Amino acid sequence: MYPFEAHTFLQTVVTQDGLRFQAAQTAKVFGELGIRLVAHVFQRPLLGKFTSLSAIALVFLSEVKALAEAQGKEVTVEVPPAWAKAAPKAETSEKSTTKGKRSRGADLGKAVVLASTSSSSQDMSLQVSEHLAMKGCKVGAFCFDKKSEDRFEVTEIQATCVSLKMATAGQGPSNISVEPARFFEKYRVEATKDEQFLTSWDYECKLNHDVQIEFISSSIKLELKGLHDASVETFKNKIKLRICPIASRGVFATVAINKGELSLVPMTTSVVFASKEPNHSVEIGQAFGLKIYLCTRLVFPTEPQPSLQDTSVKAKTKSECIFPFWLVTSTASSSRVKMHTKYAKFKVHGDLQVHVPCFKNSKAIKAGDELSCFKEEEGREGKKARKM
Repeated sequence: MYPFEAHTFLQTVVTQDGLRFQAAQTAKVFGELGIRLVAHVFQRPLLGKFTSLSAIALVFLSEVKALAEAQGKEVTVEVPPAWAKAAPKAETSEKSTTKGKRSRGADLGKAVVLASTSSSSQDMSLQVSEHLAMKGCKVGAFCFDKKSEDRFEVTEIQATCVSLKMATAGQGPSNISVEPARFFEKYRVEATKDEQFLTSWDYECKLNHDVQIEFISSSIKLELKGLHDASVETFKNKIKLRICPIASRGVFATVAINKGELSLVPMTTSVVFASKEPNHSVEIGQAFGLKIYLCTRLVFPTEPQPSLQDTSVKAKTKSECIFPFWLVTSTASSSRVKMHTKYAKFKVHGDLQVHVPCFKNSKAIKAGDELSCFKEEEGREGKKARKM
């Protein structure tokens, strides 16, 4: 059995039987299939011990059938001949199915019955039991039918069904079974002594710093978006960006700009809480013993290369994400400085003070001038002016 055969089989099931599986469901089925195959090859029993690859295929088939039954449908696709031929011969469908009856998916039925004879079925039953037990459904527990309010006791849990026994006199059958996937649709579990309740808790999650950091980050991003939107008209169609070569990136004026008219905001979607300053970032505040930084967020347009078969010129990919603030260069020469820092101060998430450094042109700018900010050069320590 190879993974691509399983993919082909599942695709046939989707096409022929009109089934629709969620991405999480298929990911789980194929993930466990891969684990079983690798574990079998290296003789490391994981998710069950199997005598052959065909036994693994049978478990895969049973899982697909269970997903189909959860949708109220039946798998009618014929089992691949190679799998059926390699299947163990110890059992037959006639010995394990109702006498004289044969469903449309008889071949698949054989596979499921054969799979149930292997030790892997015990592992599957254990996994189902553990999953249901997390929600209160376990052997010995009581439950109520949501429609009739009849009371039942859970007597057995297997990979494909949960067995129930009538606990009080009712009009329905005394013994019934239900698919694990549909148990909680039809029944509610009776309260037990081991239930736990919380009467009070941290309602606003103020003690959970991870949650608070997410709230603060979201608030900062919204404030930045407002500042950036207000600044766009001050530089729109007035500047150009040099993006290549990388070492010489910069911002240049295309028209004359009066003093104080140009405004650039460090817009980004990356807000970082850290004790150490990240590369290409600006500090804007502190919280929970950490400093808050805005980090650069730049995506430049790319020109896809034509393939050998297609020599036509392709259009540029319109996926750029560029905020000019991050391309402004810094210099220690006061004569070249065109921009100065002006802080936008505001509070977020209550009383947390944030100060965002923005750029304003401190003098009139001529067309063709490069926009630079002042950065004092620390020559003795060997540090030079650098880009922000």
